[in-house]
Amino acid sequence: MEYLRGFIKKHNIRAIYFVLSMDNKIILDALGSNEFSSIGALNNFYKEIRRQKKRSKISFEVGNPQFAILSYYLNKKIKELELQLNNLSKLPIKISGKIYNRNQDAFTTIYPDLVCLEKYHLN
Repeated sequence: MEYLRGFIKKHNIRAIYFVLSMDNKIILDALGSNEFSSIGALNNFYKEIRRQKKRSKISFEVGNPQFAILSYYLNKKIKELELQLNNLSKLPIKISGKIYNRNQDAFTTIYPDLVCLEKYHLN
């Protein structure tokens, strides 16, 4: 993290993008066959993806639930990086996420964090 902070300061970086591909093999495996689930380092990640898959079925009846899950994951990583980079400089660093669709050769902005909440509460 220290190296990353130094790199950002040295090059005066003001924007960071997390990018995931729609056909990311690990994400697809976590959503489907779980062939890589025997890899110990992926256990918690797979559990989180499965939990979000269940939540997205509840909240996203239409659209692409895979996109919602990828958005949730990227929003989580954005929050983690924001916490680590907090107070790095006086100017804010914009951190956002995109999902790449190889078939369309296009990048799409992820769903906002407001849509990808940890849990849903209805009043």
